[in-house]
Amino acid sequence: MCLTCYNAIVVNGSSTYVEHAAEWARVLKRHRNDNLSMSESISLLINIIFEREVIGNDPPIVTFSQLKLIAEDKNDQLSFFFNEIEEIACLGRKNEAEQRALERSLAYQCYLMCWNQCMAIPLWNLRDESTANEDNLSFDGVSTEAIDALLYAGITISRRHLDREKSAIANNHPYKVTSYLENKKNNALVLNVDDYHNIHTKRTPDTCSTSSAAHMTTLLLNSVDSMAIPRVTPNGISIHNPKLIDSNLICTFLDSYYMGRMAKTFNDQLYYKVSLDKKLENMTLHKYDDRIKERQKERKMKDTILLDFFELSLKEMDSYIIALQEVYKIPLLTNYLADCVIPVVGDWPGQVFTRQAITLRLLNRKDDIPNDILSFIPIIGVLHTQLNLLESILKTYWDFFNLKYQYVFSTSKMLSKTPSPYRIFVLLELIRGAWKEIKPIIVGKFDKCCKDTEFLFLFELLDNTVPVGLDIYSTLFRSGDWNSYIEGVFRAWSIFLRFERHNYNKAPLAFLSDIFYWSQNNYPILDVLKDHLVKFTDYPVENMHSRIRRQTSSCDSPQQLSKTAKVVNARKTLSGFEDVFVVQKKSTFADNDHLALLTKKAEVFLLETFGNVYRKLGQSSIIKGQKEKNTYKLVSLDFTVDKKQMQLEFSSEHLPAYDKCDHCHLLLHDGTGIRTNVSSLLSRLSKLATKNPQDQMISDEDDILEVLRKDKQALPRVEQAYSTALERFLNI
Repeated sequence: MCLTCYNAIVVNGSSTYVEHAAEWARVLKRHRNDNLSMSESISLLINIIFEREVIGNDPPIVTFSQLKLIAEDKNDQLSFFFNEIEEIACLGRKNEAEQRALERSLAYQCYLMCWNQCMAIPLWNLRDESTANEDNLSFDGVSTEAIDALLYAGITISRRHLDREKSAIANNHPYKVTSYLENKKNNALVLNVDDYHNIHTKRTPDTCSTSSAAHMTTLLLNSVDSMAIPRVTPNGISIHNPKLIDSNLICTFLDSYYMGRMAKTFNDQLYYKVSLDKKLENMTLHKYDDRIKERQKERKMKDTILLDFFELSLKEMDSYIIALQEVYKIPLLTNYLADCVIPVVGDWPGQVFTRQAITLRLLNRKDDIPNDILSFIPIIGVLHTQLNLLESILKTYWDFFNLKYQYVFSTSKMLSKTPSPYRIFVLLELIRGAWKEIKPIIVGKFDKCCKDTEFLFLFELLDNTVPVGLDIYSTLFRSGDWNSYIEGVFRAWSIFLRFERHNYNKAPLAFLSDIFYWSQNNYPILDVLKDHLVKFTDYPVENMHSRIRRQTSSCDSPQQLSKTAKVVNARKTLSGFEDVFVVQKKSTFADNDHLALLTKKAEVFLLETFGNVYRKLGQSSIIKGQKEKNTYKLVSLDFTVDKKQMQLEFSSEHLPAYDKCDHCHLLLHDGTGIRTNVSSLLSRLSKLATKNPQDQMISDEDDILEVLRKDKQALPRVEQAYSTALERFLNI
């Protein structure tokens, strides 16, 4: 054998064998420890950083703790790698200041190791402190003047550079949408379509228009961890009801199940015990600012993606068709919608215009409506349902709430006719909390079957109307309790019907008709709704609008608004800078002592009110009006109400006998209200007129806070007043 062959076979072969044996030993050792090697860990980290920063165009992660959190969330096998780095750096032995100093250094070293393997990884400047916050300044609502001041101080870069960064993020937005849809192509999807206008714009009329406000359309998609919803079942049943809205089906379900349950008040049938902390949290439901502490977790919107934000005024059916066609034009969604449907969750205009387009398409009454519209199914947003219900309750019972407001807050000021949703929630929550505590005392004194007009007025308001308004979204919907939620929708509709509330005395009926149709046919969408109810909300789009408004100015054009919206979407889950530097807001009454004090004062108010009612039992009178429109003079409360403010039974010709009409002795639940409103809605879907509501001024809330602070130390005095009022009431 020659020397060349000997070296090739014996010498090199043996060395190769030794290397193979050593590598095999390392693999066995690693498998026994179930840990990745350093090189394997770096390879995984490279993939994570590349996908996030090169493909996703996100900024670099400049703190070690945040890098560890994001990487371990993507792949938990990296835990050992980061723990080893912490051990090497002796983080556990260092004080807090030293640990903060190491944050950037360790993060940079991780990037450097990745860059050594793959130079496509962006390597940031360790000594450039502005790297951590240069992009965040403009994105988190800092004014351009402040950015320029920091530039002159040598702390950060120019706003022109930041604007170029924004443009790059906006230009990359279609790729982010494509990546999102590719990952969610087998999932059920929920779409929010809503209008947005720039409220900062000065409404100065000129020769062409009365306002320069930009009217935009928001398309926001939310994924559901469930299989996609088919457009047609295997046995050929369409998701769209052939009868459009079936009043007979609604009446059947109402009579067979819900009527017996609705004979009891909401508190007797569906009472939920809510903790004091939960009450404080619920008060901020209709404040959509993501800086509010009580709602931060809910408002991160990790599963959502902004499909588009473009100039379009959603004022008519054709506008909604254009908006939905923009969704359909996205290639991945075109394929998705060929066999599946996307529920469209929105307010009343979003539901009625979309449903009108579907109706006209199914009836072939308008040829220019594309068949694509049948790939969407409208669902009324419960957030707007609750908001309208709360506003209607306060407007209808304003006289009572004005008395309560003046008493509880010790003020002579009149309650605003159009208070903010937050203030409405506070007023109703206080009266609900007070009623809960004294209800056994009141019922024991009056007897629950008391037929006095004033007692029935107060009992219906406190034990049924107020809790339905407070809980329809905040408790029933958000808890995911499907059966209770559907019953809550029925109760909300009955209140809207009693109030003769335009539009919302019809909106729940369309939703209920669809639900019962799907239930009758075992349609798959029903299982998705039951298992993932909280996903079918219009809350994310309101949150997105709040973020956009916070980062726009009066001179922004529609193009600038669109770019800002896409930047907000790209950075919606990044809050490291904001958590440190942006002041977090707290709700006005975010204090248990404040709420306890005001609730106790409300209890005193109710005891005195019911005491006056008891002294004047039977003195309230009926005032006959024209066309049999009766009103009721409430003697102790000293104001007049009509049938809208009384129980549903008062809508008959005579005072009620609870379950039968005193005139014809027939049951009142004959479905007339349902059939009348369904017929009206079906007629409107083919002939619809628009109406622009007038904006009204909302009074300032500072007076509540001022009075609250004055009474902060008054709890012992209020407790004494409560004891006195209770003693007087029991001794009547």
